[in-house]
Amino acid sequence: MDFNKGDKVKDINPDCPHFGAEGTVTDVRDDTVTFAVSNNGEKYKSGDVLEKTVDQMTKLKEDTRMKESELRQIIKEEVRNGFFGVGFKQLNEMRPPNTFGIMSRLNKGPDLKKLISSSTISDGIVGLFRSKDGNAYEVVVRPAVYGKYKGLFKKYLDK
Repeated sequence: MDFNKGDKVKDINPDCPHFGAEGTVTDVRDDTVTFAVSNNGEKYKSGDVLEKTVDQMTKLKEDTRMKESELRQIIKEEVRNGFFGVGFKQLNEMRPPNTFGIMSRLNKGPDLKKLISSSTISDGIVGLFRSKDGNAYEVVVRPAVYGKYKGLFKKYLDK
């Protein structure tokens, strides 16, 4: 395994007194890795600098989670645009509340015979309808700003 300066690593040697130590690589030599420890254990603490042979180390996956401050900013923008959030852990569940009502009213329309199934999606709702002509139709209700063809309707959305 190749290690590079800045990699997040962990000591995986169960026979080593520093087993479980995690940190950021500060130096790499032929068969050793030096890293600044970022956690605490019985024989190590945050801030320690340890040098280990590469066979004792593994790279940690980079934390790609969004910072809470970034998440809060996105939610503020969505709320300002008239959307509501179900919670920080469900940002992908932000839908305008009226999409459900619109889908329900489509079911009572003159052309669609029956709503067979519906499901929420990240930016709206999708329904499968049986039409009076005998065909099945998939209908998606989402805010136009998230629409697939929003460029087509731009002149109407800017008003």
